[in-house]
Amino acid sequence: MNGLRIFVREIHHRSLWQVLLSFLMFSAVSIEIADVLTDRVGLPDWTTAMVIVVLSIGLPIVVATAYIQGGLRKREVQAPAPEADAPETTTGISLDTPTVDSTQQQRDPGISNAVSTRSRSRLGGLFTWRNVLLGTVGSFTLLGFSIFGYFVLWSSGIGPMGNLVAQGVFEEGEMILLSSFEDQSESGLGDVVTEALRVDLQESAVVNLLAPSAISDAMARMGRPSDAVFSADAAQELSVRDGYKAYIQGEVAAVGGGYLLTAALVAGESGDILKAFRVPVDSEDDLLTGIDKLSQDIREKSGESLGTIKRGTPLAQATTASLEALRLYSEANIIFDRSALSALPLLEEAVELDPDFAMAWRKIAVVLSNTGLDPERMREASTKAFDLRRRLTAREAGLAEAFYRSVVEDNAEGAIDAYYRLLDRYPDEWTAMNNAGLNLLDLGRNQEALEILTRAYSEVMNPAQVLYGNLLNAQWNVGQRENAWRTLEQMAEGIPDASGRFLYRSALLAGERRWDEAFDALEQDVSVNPGQLTSQIGSVTWMAGALLGTGRYAQALSLLERSERAAIAAGSDEFYIGRPGKMRFDLAYALEGSEEDARDVLQTIEETVVVDSLSPRGNGWRQLTVFHALLGDVERAEEMFGIYDQGVAPEERGLQYRGWTTLLDAVQALGQEDYAVAAEAFDILQSEVRSCGSFCIDLASWGIALEGAGRTEEAIDRYEAHLSEGPLFWHVAFTPWTPTVMERLAGLYAEQGDVERSVEILERLVARYSDGDGPFLAYVDRAQGRLAELRE
Repeated sequence: MNGLRIFVREIHHRSLWQVLLSFLMFSAVSIEIADVLTDRVGLPDWTTAMVIVVLSIGLPIVVATAYIQGGLRKREVQAPAPEADAPETTTGISLDTPTVDSTQQQRDPGISNAVSTRSRSRLGGLFTWRNVLLGTVGSFTLLGFSIFGYFVLWSSGIGPMGNLVAQGVFEEGEMILLSSFEDQSESGLGDVVTEALRVDLQESAVVNLLAPSAISDAMARMGRPSDAVFSADAAQELSVRDGYKAYIQGEVAAVGGGYLLTAALVAGESGDILKAFRVPVDSEDDLLTGIDKLSQDIREKSGESLGTIKRGTPLAQATTASLEALRLYSEANIIFDRSALSALPLLEEAVELDPDFAMAWRKIAVVLSNTGLDPERMREASTKAFDLRRRLTAREAGLAEAFYRSVVEDNAEGAIDAYYRLLDRYPDEWTAMNNAGLNLLDLGRNQEALEILTRAYSEVMNPAQVLYGNLLNAQWNVGQRENAWRTLEQMAEGIPDASGRFLYRSALLAGERRWDEAFDALEQDVSVNPGQLTSQIGSVTWMAGALLGTGRYAQALSLLERSERAAIAAGSDEFYIGRPGKMRFDLAYALEGSEEDARDVLQTIEETVVVDSLSPRGNGWRQLTVFHALLGDVERAEEMFGIYDQGVAPEERGLQYRGWTTLLDAVQALGQEDYAVAAEAFDILQSEVRSCGSFCIDLASWGIALEGAGRTEEAIDRYEAHLSEGPLFWHVAFTPWTPTVMERLAGLYAEQGDVERSVEILERLVARYSDGDGPFLAYVDRAQGRLAELRE
């Protein structure tokens, strides 16, 4: 209390200007504190405005008090001097302080020192410093109670201030839809606002948006074009069909020289507006700030605390300050699921406009990884995204880190760990679950892969088709073949127009060696995906492989020519080598058994592609190295490997590097007919790599190495596995090897005295290829001759 008395007494000594300056300094500090608390603690945005209102009301009161109290002091100083016999004045008080008797000073030191008995006017009694201080404390206390009351109403879901989760409209983390913003401004900003808002809302722990890929699939399921605009009407229809409780709709309108962003949270079932939002934007330069504000309002109304929201990354930092770059990214995202390669030029243009656009770099890396094109550029893009991860949302940064661990550091374990850390923070992040499953498949940890992919499938209301494909792959790998077929059926029901539906079907059919049906499914895949290189080159090559499964050699060659033309037209040397080029080499080397023809094929490949332009870390370079090694060109194979080896930093020598070096040891020894060394290298490779996500282990080559090394029982196991097992999606790639595998397997059984099994294998060979042509007929003739011998 003494401190308050001293403070009040000191105020009496100050002039009007001194008091005014002190008040303004106090106001500035108060506003700054309110701003800091609003940003860091999460007070309501109106807190600072209310502080300004309180201070604005207080300003005239402070000025009036200073004026009145100052005027009263002056009148007392000018009063006549006391009579000689008058009581002595109280000592210890400044000369400009009015005199009062000691009894009064003790009774009211804060006021009586300032006002003499003669000058106590009505205003002087009202405009006192004590009243100013009490009013200030009371005003800020009332403001504090208002903020407290707001949070009580918000968290309890009471009245219009209550959040929607507390009101039971939807649950925390429940999936809602974001429809495309209508563009009333005719400036093309609708898609930009939609994409930017999606980025920010993805950070929410309360709002969980359905992924664009799932929306495309859902649009197809509703009978709408998958590339159609996801309008508010479409969101309403999907909400009713699939039970989504809410969706977001909005529009961008031009207002003067700026824009008006409006949005609404809408009840999914009834279409009633739950809450409307509007944010004016002064100019295009302020658009991202306006979207940030709109996102904050939506997240807060949904039920997310302001403290959590404000700790997030500003949108301009999480995306790009360039609206044109963001526009290009938005366009790329729209067409990504339909044609990933078509999105690539848009993404490249976006990073040209803003080299620090981390999200665009990450998307470039994903496109190149999924298509197998330009591995060097893919690693460069992934590295850029990783280095710029502080310019990403926490969710995107986690995905960028995990992808970098996988494709740049070649550290599958590190990638899996990064994905699981991301899932600890965002348990609903299905991309992390999906990609973790892929890395687990690469490590041969099939059961773990199945568990995480099953979790993703069960938790996502509308799974994307890639998730269906990876799940059925994992199911197949653990022997759950019926479940794999069931998953395919569920995809057909959920996404009837999925672009990969025929490819997945062909993989299961080929796994069961139903070659004619697999061919039909692949043909349909090519038909429904006219713009996809993976279909026009890859699936056409697999069609040739399916034909080879029944011995139709001439037709297969025709399809390989078609695939080669498509690869050349697309300028895709990687695809040319890895698909039709490899199958042609296998036809010459394995089916025809002619090293001379295989050399001719290799020469043609190297004359067609620009070898020096290939990435030494790409699949094309690796395939050419393997071809040279199998043909005994040791010097050239080692030269190519040396170029690859020089480009791989020590910290990047992970799973891919170990697998690649071991594979080269195996095929190089096989080419030199050092079967014992080759078999040992294949054994090591099997312990390192178990999935074609890394390296496809050629069971036929492995069996030949084991047979040559005298490990007959193991050779039989590998040959049998070639006929009935193998990695899903790759069975058609190995059909050129099947006749020689069957011939060798029958011979080994005969050597062991198992004539019955030998006859069975040979009869299958004759039945499968008797209607074939080309080199297959020679196998049929030899098999029939051998059958005649065994039956004697």
